[in-house]
Amino acid sequence: MRTRNLKKTVLPPFAIAAAVILVVILSLATPHPRSADHSVPANPPPLWTIDLAQFGYQGRPPIKLSNADNWGGATYNQGVVFTDSETLVAYFVVHEDPPGATADRKPLPTDPYRLVAVFFNSATHEFIKKMSWIMPGNDQYVSLANFFPATNGRFVVRYADTLALYSSSFKCITWRKIGYGIDIIASPAGDTLLLLETKQTDGRWTQKLEIIDTDRLATVKSWTSTPDHRDEALWGEQIIARNRSSTSIQLLDADPRPWFGSDVNAPKFLSPDTLAVLGGGAVQNVMAVSTDGKVLRKFDLGLEQSSGPIVGSRDGHRYAVPAMRWGVGRNNIPDVVHARVFSLDRDAPILTLDVSRHTNGSPDFFTPYGDTRSGGGPLALSSDGLLLAVKSGGIVQLYSVPASGSLPESEAATQATSPAQLPDLQASYTGPSQPPAPLVEQALSWLPANTESVVAANGPFPFPDLQMVDDDAQDNASGAQPTAQPSEAAEIQNGFRSLPLSLFGMFGSKKSPFGPSSFRAKVLLAIEGSRNFGAPHGLGIGLYQGCDIAIFDHDITTDTEAFLKSAAKKIFKTEKIEGHQVTVFREKLEEDTWATYVTFPKPNIAIAATSEAYLREVLLRIDGKTGPRALPATLPEWEYADTHAEFWTLRHFDREGMKTDPSSPFWGENSQTVADKQAIGFTFKFNPATSKTASLVYLSDDKDIRPAVEKFFSATSRETGAREMNMGYQPLAPGIIEVSEDLDHYESATLSLLMLLALVGHPVYL
Repeated sequence: MRTRNLKKTVLPPFAIAAAVILVVILSLATPHPRSADHSVPANPPPLWTIDLAQFGYQGRPPIKLSNADNWGGATYNQGVVFTDSETLVAYFVVHEDPPGATADRKPLPTDPYRLVAVFFNSATHEFIKKMSWIMPGNDQYVSLANFFPATNGRFVVRYADTLALYSSSFKCITWRKIGYGIDIIASPAGDTLLLLETKQTDGRWTQKLEIIDTDRLATVKSWTSTPDHRDEALWGEQIIARNRSSTSIQLLDADPRPWFGSDVNAPKFLSPDTLAVLGGGAVQNVMAVSTDGKVLRKFDLGLEQSSGPIVGSRDGHRYAVPAMRWGVGRNNIPDVVHARVFSLDRDAPILTLDVSRHTNGSPDFFTPYGDTRSGGGPLALSSDGLLLAVKSGGIVQLYSVPASGSLPESEAATQATSPAQLPDLQASYTGPSQPPAPLVEQALSWLPANTESVVAANGPFPFPDLQMVDDDAQDNASGAQPTAQPSEAAEIQNGFRSLPLSLFGMFGSKKSPFGPSSFRAKVLLAIEGSRNFGAPHGLGIGLYQGCDIAIFDHDITTDTEAFLKSAAKKIFKTEKIEGHQVTVFREKLEEDTWATYVTFPKPNIAIAATSEAYLREVLLRIDGKTGPRALPATLPEWEYADTHAEFWTLRHFDREGMKTDPSSPFWGENSQTVADKQAIGFTFKFNPATSKTASLVYLSDDKDIRPAVEKFFSATSRETGAREMNMGYQPLAPGIIEVSEDLDHYESATLSLLMLLALVGHPVYL
């Protein structure tokens, strides 16, 4: 091979991706017409920042841990709420040493503790008032304290064994004794509270429940039941209760009715007929669900998980979710903390914030709900949902939330016609995958043993649109109206489905499109095998030997005959290879001439190959030749592969091929991908129909490979769509790193496809 200075692989913004070579490979020929509309700014500057230290904030908890963890959660209680459209309240617990205490004295539960509430005007950014209530303790625990918004700017405070109702002018309207050890659930409407007391009498557990109003703290209804369920949410007189097998809705004086399965968590009423919940499973998702069990909106959190309660705006239209992703080391400090605001008129967040982690500097900064995270009540939405308050440690920041008129038009939501079932999402590695499906096993057996990369898409799905721009094609003479633009989600899905079928696009054109109009059958499996990678002689796609195989759900003979007839002018030659009729096309792409060998060896199989030698081996194997299969099941990559995903890839790096392959990691610092002379391979999976998060697992004998992996993926950090990818890195074992990518934006998906092309041996040189 002649030596020369290799051009650097470019990972461009999506506008550059409209170049001819990317049209061929990515099937993303036209810039997305709605991309600007879908862009909601991330991390806007705060309107106002409040440092609670000036109001006595001492940290979370306010004392060093010592034996304080045995005292219950009272000393950890803090958060932010709105009591009306312009009044923001930050509340927290403070500790005082008794008179005469020494500096090295350990705190006790009988020490003075107080719940502090600080009131601010969210419109004028002014301090209004500071109030506090004593939290008496005994030798075992500190009594609980809570702060709840009520109606008309009023609020309710629980301290010790007392509930007190205050007016918006801070006067105590009324109070009542409720006893100690009472759990309280507040209605987001501010109109009622549910009091729960669980006791054991004569060996039997009973639960007393009482709903009280917030007008006079009067009892609406009380009753006793067995604690075989857990009450979790309240709106007025509606209660959401869960047991091990189901979730139900209960109205007073009515029998409970089934609402949802047991696989939802943290339900929160947004209105009398809508709740926000967290879906369970391997990947947590945020959903808006109607009280008749229909999923209205859904957003996949990927590798993140909720780190506090969902909160809603009083008007019922918006809700906010705090989330975090665990870091590395001893898995005790999150490396990402996010605040997201959602609206009922769209799936995607209308505001996403990276929450700075503020600590009190003590060795106890991380506790079960510590300063490193946001705290027990980290978010609050104003009544109209136009303001978001975020508390992290002792810092509270106020943000403006985009108004409805400034948001993108909502994408059509899929409304369930029956109680929806949560999908089994596969957004990140959760253990060894299922065995390959029989169709995948069969296709792998057709590929030559020295195949290095496999790219696949599972169906059934319509053959994707691979249409190219053809300089010789004339405008649409029929005068037909252009078809409607596909949705952003559909374009992303089409791009990933196209990747293992891209060779069919080498010879497609407006005159002879190879795509939906060519085949009426659906693709059951699309798979590409490739090997012997090399750089192009100029610009364009990296050279390789390989083939794309499409297996359809029924006979395509009639369609193939029509296609070959329409493509007659572009055919270079026809020949027989291993007894099969093969049509050869030639296309000049930049400085390289690509030959594409097309054949239909079975009534339901289409093949396009770049190499006669590679195709010859595939045809022999389809006709019955046996031999070692491509990428044997003993490879370590298969432990992390998921051949049941909608889209998946696997590459086992070949040291022999590195001589001609600049995308090989064995080139070290000169590699066009990860610089890794101990590379093993990687896997990738993405389920775009059910999850926005893709997962790539990189394997190496280098136990400290993470910096090299991050360096490769961070090359796109300044490109359009990179921020929205929310790249995450999670060690799974020494030398094994999982990379997560959020791909719900067109530009993000384009960047991901470009990086994936480089990793599988098809880098694009521009």
